Amino acid sequence: MSKQDDVLVKVQAAQSLCSEDPERAEVCLRSALKDADALGQSSATLHLQLAELLFRLRRTRQALAEVSEALALDPFNLVALNLRQVLGRRLR
Repeated sequence: MSKQDDVLVKVQAAQSLCSEDPERAEVCLRSALKDADALGQSSATLHLQLAELLFRLRRTRQALAEVSEALALDPFNLVALNLRQVLGRRLR
């Protein structure tokens, strides 16, 4: 299995675990991000998925850090911009 296939498998595992085991989903997403970075493929989508998961886990500051990473890669991502606004209100 190639490294790219491995990233895809981890993302799919995270998506299926999101509702039943969010902590394992987080591990899968972080691992996929690490593998994507090793391939030189930074992914705004992966950062955003992790941010949304962290938001659901009520880990607002960590979610905001991931949203910032997503926006650094894709500054016009409307979902990330909206989530950043919601997270900002939570931190006030």
